[in-house]
Amino acid sequence: MQKFIFLVLCTFFGKGLVAQGFGNECGEGPTVYTPVSTSNSYSDGCNWYFTDCTTTGGPCSEVIPWQTQCTTTISFGSGCGGGSGYDNPYTTTTTYETDCDICTEYTVHHTNGQPDDVTTSCSPKPGGCTSNNPCPSGGVFSTDCNMCIGGPAGPAACPIGCINPALNSSDASILSGATPSLNIIGTEKYGRTTAEDIIVTISACLENNVWKPIIISITGHYALQTQINPSLPGCTTSIQQIGGNTNIDNFCKQAGDLRHLGAKWASTGECPLWYNISAVQAHEEVHVTRLEPALEQILLQIESLIESVSIPNTGQTEADAILQFEALNTFNEAIGNATELWKNKYYLLILNDHDYNGPCDQAEMLINGPLLIGIRNQAITNGWPSCVWLPPY
Repeated sequence: MQKFIFLVLCTFFGKGLVAQGFGNECGEGPTVYTPVSTSNSYSDGCNWYFTDCTTTGGPCSEVIPWQTQCTTTISFGSGCGGGSGYDNPYTTTTTYETDCDICTEYTVHHTNGQPDDVTTSCSPKPGGCTSNNPCPSGGVFSTDCNMCIGGPAGPAACPIGCINPALNSSDASILSGATPSLNIIGTEKYGRTTAEDIIVTISACLENNVWKPIIISITGHYALQTQINPSLPGCTTSIQQIGGNTNIDNFCKQAGDLRHLGAKWASTGECPLWYNISAVQAHEEVHVTRLEPALEQILLQIESLIESVSIPNTGQTEADAILQFEALNTFNEAIGNATELWKNKYYLLILNDHDYNGPCDQAEMLINGPLLIGIRNQAITNGWPSCVWLPPY
């Protein structure tokens, strides 16, 4: 069998090919490129044809655009009428890109010395010309969802709709440290706990060619303030912290002020001189326990307010859509309305906290009780006279 080798160098050019082996995008470091090799063979019943092709170059390599080089080996068989003038034609195909088209070139090769017959068939690129395509290399702009599909940044297909499970209590939390909207310094308040603002964490979902916010979590920020010396109506004296300053002259007054929870004495109108900041803190902590339940009880209303906002799809990414929501007036107005809902629900839940001998009174007495026992023990030890505000001794 005779063997002849024809070296056919076919070089074709195009744009936009993302070839196998690229380790990173253009401009992000050294490009590692592995040439792509393909092989095929066939027989016409008389001879064997072997074609090996290697594709090199690409959008980030020094060879731009890409090119394909093919080597064809023909092994002539015997008994097929071979000889001078004998022709065993065979066809090779090469596909490549131009700026606007994807083309396939068909080449009929002759073995008898005749010139090759070359025909080319091209079709327009999906998404239009590369130079007009807004998508990164490898992506295609889809008019179905008005966004880039495929490539390094786009989804594999157009999104089919929003998956949005209902919020539950695990999605809500509270956090202290907010700036108070009303400072208690100079007021008659020993303490104040207020719901201040809501922070919403969202994702964004594309549906019916608009972006919608999807709530991931809600955090209610609150402020807690305390002071030992409020400006009580009708009182001009200062209130001091009890602790290490009890003596025969003030022990009964201290006990009375503790029993009256730092307020004016209802029986005599006497102004307090002493109190305990820890009791004030305990009082406010009762209110804190109402903040998270208040938020949980209005989750569905908050979800409805915020997720009713939308923005048109202009081909932006989800991250861009989230930034646009955060800057949108209607979105921030929805958060403001949600904050007001939280405040109103919280005020309803604390209505009975200040009842006589209610939750706040009991919380303060849990702190004041041990102080009263300490004052009583000190009076007994020192032989001080009896005090109506202390248990008999």
